[in-house]
Amino acid sequence: MAEEVDLEAKWPEEGVRALLSAGLGGLVVPAEAGGHGHGLLALARVCEELGAHCPSTALCFGMHLRGLSCHRRQGDC
Repeated sequence: MAEEVDLEAKWPEEGVRALLSAGLGGLVVPAEAGGHGHGLLALARVCEELGAHCPSTALCFGMHLRGLSCHRRQGDC
C-alpha cells in the first residue's frame, strides 16, 4: 500500500480509515470530550511507528490530529 500511495500521489485512505476505525481519531481529544486524552507526544510515537510502514499515512494522520489538537485548544470544536 505505501508504495502505491507514494507512486500515485494518492491520499492514504485505506490507512487513515483503518486508524480511525481502530479509535485512534480521538488520540489527542481530551477524555472529558470523549477522546483518549493523550497529548502530542503520543501522536508523535504513533506516527513514528506508522512512518516505518507508510510515511504518507503517518504524515496525513499526524497533520489531521495535530490540527484537531489546535482547534481543541482554541475552543473551536
